[in-house]
Amino acid sequence: MICAASELLPDSLVATWVLVAGISVICVTLGAWLVFWWLYVEPSYSKWQHKCCAVYPKPTVVRREYLQTIKGILFAFMVPAATLHLRKSPMTKGYCGLEDTSVWRGVGEFFFILLFTDLWEFSHHVCAHKFDWWWNIHK
Repeated sequence: MICAASELLPDSLVATWVLVAGISVICVTLGAWLVFWWLYVEPSYSKWQHKCCAVYPKPTVVRREYLQTIKGILFAFMVPAATLHLRKSPMTKGYCGLEDTSVWRGVGEFFFILLFTDLWEFSHHVCAHKFDWWWNIHK
């Protein structure tokens, strides 16, 4: 499915990132809206009796949390967008089958991607604790 979808994606890395992150933002927004509607617009005693914070959140808190979520999505989808974009490159085969390559190449690519994405996320997290301006976003 990903292989077929990658063929339909634009040739631009930025356009791929915007498309993939945009779809994710829409899905997260829809899910958050449904939960907000269920808990706050249509509240009931049975829904609220076990809540740890039984007050309505301030609009500024909701807005800040939503913006933090959007920023997290935009950052988190950089590597997957690059992966989908590089799928069209002759250097990579993605995971669309190993018919014309060896299993060891697939295993090597898997560990390379695992290492790269792990280092990417780790460096992001370290920066969030090291730099004050990034900590304000992270906390």
